[in-house]
Amino acid sequence: DSGAQVIVTNESLAGAYQHHKSIQVLQVEKAVLQSRTLDLPEASADQLAYVIYTSGTTGKPKGVQLTHRNLSHYVNWLTNEVTLQECDRTALLSSYAYDLGYTSIFPVLKAGGTLYVPREDVYTDPVRLMRLIDEQELTYIKMTPSLFHMIADSKDHAFNALRLVILGGEPIVSEDVETFMEQHPCVAVMNHYGPTETTIGAVTKLITKQELGTLKDRSVIGQPIAHTRALALNRQQRLVPYGAPGELYISGEGVSRGYLNQPELTAERFLENPYYPEERMYRTG
Repeated sequence: DSGAQVIVTNESLAGAYQHHKSIQVLQVEKAVLQSRTLDLPEASADQLAYVIYTSGTTGKPKGVQLTHRNLSHYVNWLTNEVTLQECDRTALLSSYAYDLGYTSIFPVLKAGGTLYVPREDVYTDPVRLMRLIDEQELTYIKMTPSLFHMIADSKDHAFNALRLVILGGEPIVSEDVETFMEQHPCVAVMNHYGPTETTIGAVTKLITKQELGTLKDRSVIGQPIAHTRALALNRQQRLVPYGAPGELYISGEGVSRGYLNQPELTAERFLENPYYPEERMYRTG
Protein backbone atom coordinates (compact mmCIF):
# COMPACT_ATOMS: atom_id res chain seq x y z
CA ASP A 1 0.00 0.00 0.00
CA SER A 2 2.79 2.44 0.89
CA GLY A 3 4.89 1.66 -2.18
CA ALA A 4 8.06 1.51 -0.08
CA GLN A 5 11.20 1.06 -2.21
CA VAL A 6 13.85 1.00 0.55
CA ILE A 7 13.91 -0.79 3.91
CA VAL A 8 16.38 0.38 6.56
CA THR A 9 17.16 -2.41 9.01
CA ASN A 10 20.01 -4.09 10.87
CA GLU A 11 22.08 -7.10 9.87
CA SER A 12 20.14 -9.59 11.98
CA LEU A 13 16.85 -8.77 10.25
CA ALA A 14 18.06 -8.15 6.70
CA GLY A 15 17.56 -11.79 5.70
CA ALA A 16 13.80 -11.50 6.20
CA TYR A 17 13.60 -9.32 3.09
CA GLN A 18 15.88 -11.29 0.74
CA HIS A 19 12.93 -12.50 -1.35
CA HIS A 20 11.65 -8.95 -1.97
CA LYS A 21 13.69 -8.30 -5.09
CA SER A 22 11.93 -5.01 -5.86
CA ILE A 23 12.88 -3.49 -2.49
CA GLN A 24 16.37 -2.21 -1.68
CA VAL A 25 17.51 -3.30 1.79
CA LEU A 26 19.89 -0.91 3.55
CA GLN A 27 21.77 -2.30 6.54
CA VAL A 28 22.51 0.32 9.18
CA GLU A 29 25.85 -1.24 10.15
CA LYS A 30 27.20 -0.99 6.60
CA ALA A 31 25.87 2.52 6.08
CA VAL A 32 27.65 3.78 9.20
CA LEU A 33 31.00 2.42 7.96
CA GLN A 34 30.76 4.12 4.56
CA SER A 35 32.95 7.22 4.39
CA ARG A 36 31.44 8.83 1.32
CA THR A 37 29.35 11.97 1.56
CA LEU A 38 26.06 12.59 -0.17
CA ASP A 39 24.46 15.76 -1.46
CA LEU A 40 20.95 15.52 -0.05
CA PRO A 41 18.14 17.17 -2.01
CA GLU A 42 16.39 20.11 -0.40
CA ALA A 43 12.96 19.33 1.00
CA SER A 44 10.10 21.76 0.52
CA ALA A 45 7.51 22.38 3.22
CA ASP A 46 4.71 20.69 1.30
CA GLN A 47 6.60 17.52 0.44
CA LEU A 48 5.67 14.31 2.24
CA ALA A 49 7.64 13.78 5.47
CA TYR A 50 6.20 10.43 6.59
CA VAL A 51 3.18 8.12 6.46
CA ILE A 52 1.77 6.60 9.64
CA TYR A 53 -0.74 3.78 9.57
CA THR A 54 -3.59 4.09 12.03
CA SER A 55 -6.75 2.06 12.42
CA GLY A 56 -8.60 4.82 14.25
CA THR A 57 -12.25 3.96 14.78
CA THR A 58 -12.58 1.71 11.71
CA GLY A 59 -10.24 -1.10 12.72
CA LYS A 60 -8.79 -1.10 9.19
CA PRO A 61 -5.28 0.39 8.85
CA LYS A 62 -5.04 3.51 6.71
CA GLY A 63 -1.96 5.52 5.85
CA VAL A 64 -2.03 9.16 6.97
CA GLN A 65 0.20 11.44 4.88
CA LEU A 66 2.04 14.13 6.86
CA THR A 67 4.13 16.88 5.26
CA HIS A 68 7.24 18.70 6.45
CA ARG A 69 5.02 21.74 7.04
CA ASN A 70 2.74 19.71 9.31
CA LEU A 71 5.64 18.35 11.34
CA SER A 72 7.63 21.60 11.60
CA HIS A 73 4.48 23.43 12.73
CA TYR A 74 4.03 21.08 15.68
CA VAL A 75 7.74 20.91 16.53
CA ASN A 76 8.10 24.70 16.50
CA TRP A 77 5.00 25.11 18.65
CA LEU A 78 6.13 22.67 21.35
CA THR A 79 9.71 23.95 21.35
CA ASN A 80 8.46 27.48 22.02
CA GLU A 81 5.55 26.53 24.29
CA VAL A 82 7.68 24.69 26.85
CA THR A 83 10.97 26.51 26.07
CA LEU A 84 13.06 23.51 25.08
CA GLN A 85 16.81 24.10 25.18
CA GLU A 86 20.10 22.23 24.77
CA CYS A 87 20.02 21.24 28.43
CA ASP A 88 16.72 19.35 28.03
CA ARG A 89 16.68 15.56 28.11
CA THR A 90 13.87 13.16 27.30
CA ALA A 91 13.24 9.51 26.36
CA LEU A 92 11.08 7.72 23.81
CA LEU A 93 8.54 5.87 25.96
CA SER A 94 6.47 4.32 23.17
CA SER A 95 6.91 2.72 19.76
CA TYR A 96 8.32 4.97 17.05
CA ALA A 97 5.67 3.48 14.73
CA TYR A 98 3.10 5.79 16.36
CA ASP A 99 3.25 9.57 16.48
CA LEU A 100 2.63 9.57 20.24
CA GLY A 101 6.40 9.42 20.65
CA TYR A 102 7.16 12.16 18.13
CA THR A 103 6.59 14.67 20.93
CA SER A 104 9.77 13.25 22.41
CA ILE A 105 11.82 12.72 19.23
CA PHE A 106 11.74 15.82 17.06
CA PRO A 107 11.35 18.81 19.42
CA VAL A 108 14.28 17.89 21.69
CA LEU A 109 16.53 17.19 18.70
CA LYS A 110 15.60 20.55 17.17
CA ALA A 111 16.54 22.22 20.46
CA GLY A 112 19.89 20.43 20.50
CA GLY A 113 18.97 18.42 23.60
CA THR A 114 19.35 14.73 24.42
CA LEU A 115 17.05 11.86 23.41
CA TYR A 116 17.28 8.44 25.05
CA VAL A 117 15.77 5.38 23.35
CA PRO A 118 15.34 2.73 26.07
CA ARG A 119 14.20 -0.82 25.38
CA GLU A 120 10.50 -1.55 25.84
CA ASP A 121 11.20 -3.80 28.84
CA VAL A 122 12.80 -0.79 30.55
CA TYR A 123 10.05 1.78 30.10
CA THR A 124 7.20 -0.70 30.80
CA ASP A 125 8.73 -1.68 34.15
CA PRO A 126 7.79 0.98 36.75
CA VAL A 127 10.94 0.48 38.85
CA ARG A 128 13.29 0.70 35.86
CA LEU A 129 11.33 3.59 34.35
CA MET A 130 11.51 5.68 37.52
CA ARG A 131 15.20 4.88 37.81
CA LEU A 132 15.69 6.00 34.19
CA ILE A 133 13.97 9.34 34.87
CA ASP A 134 16.14 9.91 37.94
CA GLU A 135 19.52 8.65 36.71
CA GLN A 136 19.38 10.27 33.26
CA GLU A 137 17.93 13.48 34.72
CA LEU A 138 15.08 13.66 32.20
CA THR A 139 13.50 17.11 32.03
CA TYR A 140 10.30 16.22 30.18
CA ILE A 141 8.54 13.02 29.15
CA LYS A 142 5.55 12.08 26.99
CA MET A 143 3.55 8.99 27.88
CA THR A 144 0.10 7.44 27.87
CA PRO A 145 -2.03 7.73 31.02
CA SER A 146 -1.74 3.93 31.36
CA LEU A 147 2.04 4.19 31.59
CA PHE A 148 1.75 7.25 33.83
CA HIS A 149 -0.38 5.21 36.24
CA MET A 150 2.70 3.09 37.03
CA ILE A 151 4.71 6.10 38.22
CA ALA A 152 1.92 8.26 39.67
CA ASP A 153 2.77 7.07 43.18
CA SER A 154 6.52 7.74 43.11
CA LYS A 155 7.23 9.39 46.45
CA ASP A 156 10.50 7.45 46.78
CA HIS A 157 11.90 9.17 43.69
CA ALA A 158 12.87 12.83 43.61
CA PHE A 159 12.70 13.44 39.83
CA ASN A 160 14.81 16.52 40.53
CA ALA A 161 15.35 17.45 36.87
CA LEU A 162 11.82 16.69 35.66
CA ARG A 163 9.71 19.76 34.91
CA LEU A 164 6.97 18.51 32.57
CA VAL A 165 4.92 15.36 31.97
CA ILE A 166 2.82 15.28 28.79
CA LEU A 167 -0.07 12.79 28.71
CA GLY A 168 -1.68 11.69 25.46
CA GLY A 169 -3.25 8.83 23.54
CA GLU A 170 -5.91 8.08 26.17
CA PRO A 171 -8.22 9.97 28.55
CA ILE A 172 -6.37 11.18 31.64
CA VAL A 173 -7.12 9.71 35.06
CA SER A 174 -7.47 12.69 37.38
CA GLU A 175 -6.75 10.61 40.51
CA ASP A 176 -3.32 9.66 39.11
CA VAL A 177 -2.57 13.28 38.24
CA GLU A 178 -3.59 14.38 41.74
CA THR A 179 -1.37 11.77 43.40
CA PHE A 180 1.61 12.72 41.23
CA MET A 181 1.16 16.46 41.78
CA GLU A 182 1.02 16.03 45.54
CA GLN A 183 4.35 14.22 45.49
CA HIS A 184 6.01 16.36 42.80
CA PRO A 185 4.51 19.86 43.08
CA CYS A 186 7.17 21.44 40.85
CA VAL A 187 6.40 19.19 37.86
CA ALA A 188 3.78 20.48 35.40
CA VAL A 189 1.31 18.04 33.80
CA MET A 190 -0.11 18.68 30.33
CA ASN A 191 -3.06 16.94 28.67
CA HIS A 192 -2.33 16.44 24.97
CA TYR A 193 -4.99 15.55 22.39
CA GLY A 194 -4.77 15.15 18.65
CA PRO A 195 -5.58 12.55 16.00
CA THR A 196 -2.73 11.42 13.75
CA GLU A 197 -4.56 13.21 10.92
CA THR A 198 -3.82 16.57 12.60
CA THR A 199 -0.13 15.88 13.37
CA ILE A 200 0.65 14.52 16.83
CA GLY A 201 -1.23 17.08 18.94
CA ALA A 202 -3.75 19.82 18.23
CA VAL A 203 -5.39 20.62 21.58
CA THR A 204 -3.55 20.83 24.92
CA LYS A 205 -4.07 21.94 28.49
CA LEU A 206 -1.78 22.48 31.47
CA ILE A 207 -3.58 20.94 34.42
CA THR A 208 -3.66 22.88 37.68
CA LYS A 209 -4.40 21.57 41.16
CA GLN A 210 -7.44 23.84 41.36
CA GLU A 211 -9.01 22.14 38.32
CA LEU A 212 -8.52 18.53 39.38
CA GLY A 213 -11.87 18.32 41.14
CA THR A 214 -13.66 19.65 38.07
CA LEU A 215 -11.88 17.20 35.77
CA LYS A 216 -13.24 14.27 37.78
CA ASP A 217 -16.78 15.30 36.82
CA ARG A 218 -16.20 16.70 33.34
CA SER A 219 -13.41 15.90 30.89
CA VAL A 220 -11.64 18.87 29.31
CA ILE A 221 -9.10 18.41 26.52
CA GLY A 222 -7.93 22.04 26.41
CA GLN A 223 -7.32 24.80 23.86
CA PRO A 224 -6.03 24.57 20.27
CA ILE A 225 -2.30 25.07 19.81
CA ALA A 226 -0.94 27.94 17.69
CA HIS A 227 -2.32 28.31 14.14
CA THR A 228 -4.99 25.69 14.89
CA ARG A 229 -8.76 25.91 15.28
CA ALA A 230 -11.11 23.47 17.03
CA LEU A 231 -14.76 23.76 15.99
CA ALA A 232 -17.79 22.00 17.48
CA LEU A 233 -20.29 21.68 14.62
CA ASN A 234 -23.68 20.07 14.07
CA ARG A 235 -24.67 17.90 11.10
CA GLN A 236 -25.21 21.02 9.00
CA GLN A 237 -21.68 22.17 9.89
CA ARG A 238 -23.01 25.06 11.95
CA LEU A 239 -21.35 26.06 15.20
CA VAL A 240 -23.22 24.68 18.21
CA PRO A 241 -23.84 26.83 21.32
CA TYR A 242 -21.85 26.32 24.51
CA GLY A 243 -22.84 23.10 26.25
CA ALA A 244 -24.65 21.62 23.25
CA PRO A 245 -23.51 18.33 21.67
CA GLY A 246 -21.53 18.56 18.45
CA GLU A 247 -18.79 16.93 16.43
CA LEU A 248 -15.19 18.14 16.73
CA TYR A 249 -13.51 19.46 13.59
CA ILE A 250 -9.86 20.58 13.59
CA SER A 251 -8.33 22.96 11.06
CA GLY A 252 -5.00 24.73 10.68
CA GLU A 253 -1.40 24.03 9.73
CA GLY A 254 -1.39 20.58 11.32
CA VAL A 255 -4.10 19.10 9.07
CA SER A 256 -2.49 16.40 6.94
CA ARG A 257 -2.81 15.73 3.20
CA GLY A 258 -5.25 12.93 3.81
CA TYR A 259 -5.19 9.15 3.44
CA LEU A 260 -2.78 7.36 1.13
CA ASN A 261 -4.53 5.73 -1.85
CA GLN A 262 -7.98 6.44 -0.36
CA PRO A 263 -9.36 9.52 -2.16
CA GLU A 264 -12.99 8.81 -1.22
CA LEU A 265 -12.27 8.53 2.49
CA THR A 266 -10.06 11.62 2.29
CA ALA A 267 -12.89 13.60 0.68
CA GLU A 268 -15.26 12.41 3.40
CA ARG A 269 -13.04 13.33 6.37
CA PHE A 270 -11.05 16.33 5.09
CA LEU A 271 -13.34 19.23 4.23
CA GLU A 272 -13.21 22.93 3.48
CA ASN A 273 -13.65 25.06 6.59
CA PRO A 274 -16.93 26.98 6.04
CA TYR A 275 -15.76 29.80 8.33
CA TYR A 276 -12.21 30.04 6.97
CA PRO A 277 -12.41 28.91 3.31
CA GLU A 278 -8.63 29.03 2.85
CA GLU A 279 -8.28 26.23 5.44
CA ARG A 280 -9.07 22.53 5.34
CA MET A 281 -10.54 20.88 8.41
CA TYR A 282 -10.50 17.30 9.64
CA ARG A 283 -13.67 15.66 10.87
CA THR A 284 -12.61 13.72 13.96
CA GLY A 285 -15.76 11.59 14.19
